[in-house]
Amino acid sequence: MRRRDLAIVLLLYGVTATAWAWFNPVFEAPDEPFHVGTVNLLVREHRFPTKADIEATVAFLCAHADLPHSPPVFEAGQWRIFLQLQPPLYYLLEAVALAVVYPSGISGPLVQAQPDYYLHRERGYFQHDRREPWQWTRPLAAIRLMRGVSVLLGGLAVLATFQMACLLVGPDSTIPLLATGIHAMVPMYTFMTASVNNDVLAYAVSGWTLCLMMTMVKQPWPPGRAALAIGACLSLGWASKTTTLYLWPLTVVLAMVCYPRWVDRMRVVAGAMAMGLALRVLFSAATGRIGHDLGQYRLVFVGMPSPWLSLQSPFLASAAEQTLGYAGKVLRMLAESFWGSFGWCQVPIDRQALAGYSILAGLSLAGWIGCRGDQSAVRLHDRRVLVILIGAITAFLGCLAMVYHRLYIPQGGRYLLTVASPIALVFALGLLGLWSSISRRVTGVVTERQFAWTIVAIMVGLNWWVLWRSIICPYAIAWSGTPS
Repeated sequence: MRRRDLAIVLLLYGVTATAWAWFNPVFEAPDEPFHVGTVNLLVREHRFPTKADIEATVAFLCAHADLPHSPPVFEAGQWRIFLQLQPPLYYLLEAVALAVVYPSGISGPLVQAQPDYYLHRERGYFQHDRREPWQWTRPLAAIRLMRGVSVLLGGLAVLATFQMACLLVGPDSTIPLLATGIHAMVPMYTFMTASVNNDVLAYAVSGWTLCLMMTMVKQPWPPGRAALAIGACLSLGWASKTTTLYLWPLTVVLAMVCYPRWVDRMRVVAGAMAMGLALRVLFSAATGRIGHDLGQYRLVFVGMPSPWLSLQSPFLASAAEQTLGYAGKVLRMLAESFWGSFGWCQVPIDRQALAGYSILAGLSLAGWIGCRGDQSAVRLHDRRVLVILIGAITAFLGCLAMVYHRLYIPQGGRYLLTVASPIALVFALGLLGLWSSISRRVTGVVTERQFAWTIVAIMVGLNWWVLWRSIICPYAIAWSGTPS
């Protein structure tokens, strides 16, 4: 039954994410053309950007008054300037996909930017028409194939959630089905994993590293073996995305939970971090990026500078305030952008769908409150494993606050998807706690399995509703007057 449930959820995710990849217009996802540009450099010249490339990029940007948002930047970013100086692993994977369609790389923009996009942002930043989803040109084939790689990586992260849930509650619970379905059907998740961006690799590495840590909690490994395994995961995370930084302090939590002796704890923590650093330095040296890659972690101490968006700067055309109302406004947008903020973060989620997600979140919270002290709910999970889940969310938020303490991104809720697995599991435990409370008081209610499938069906329906209302309809209506 577990395998059939997993197969159905993965199939639903695959179909849904592929639909997002197909109907969301090419390059109408944050920084997608710039990610493609870095991949193209790998295919065309078999190297990563260098200091000279960065100097050339700065000169190019300085030559355009509207930097970094002018149409020439959007076009040049696809192939000859490099705004994305991210960890390299995701780009190595995508280089294979691009080389299938363009074996020698591209030597010009795949899609032209709209010269007047500032006046018509609702149409997107690039030139499209209503026939695009039904066309099969070479540029479209290349981007869709690259997006397909992201969909596969997203599926790996969803699979990790299923494995984590099984470790948490055992094979007979419906939590694996419920958590996996919730994770797979968050609209922002299907949007991000259906575009070209290195966040999706961070999702997969983060999920499977947490799965490994939970395995160690259930059955502790010898300290030396644990240090090697966790160190390799830390290195993979570093090579994927800076958002995986939280795995480093979480290693300390793991050691404290798993090993009663301080000497074993020190061996695991020191060994894992030394292993992670050594592997990352070797990989950086092989790609000629030691200075840049080590510099990425300097941000932990100085933060990401931003003269244009911070907690002390104007927010959505309104002055910054040191009030609870302003803080609530900020938190509300962060929550909304976790569920969905599309396009280049200018396309909001459908309000009716957002209301549905808010109701589900409220029900989950009610379930957690209602099952306090309820022993039948406590036996659903191993409390030590739950420490890793809560610790992951806490460590992630702490690291995010350190890295971005000088930068506020209103639509930054998508960063929380790095810990989507723990969030989905906490969400599912709350909903199941609510069902347990109701089923003990009311006879003739649906079974636990029927309840889980009902929630998954609601998540699937809401996801497709968002795809239709927030992606297909707005763009189709906007392009109705655009020449084909």
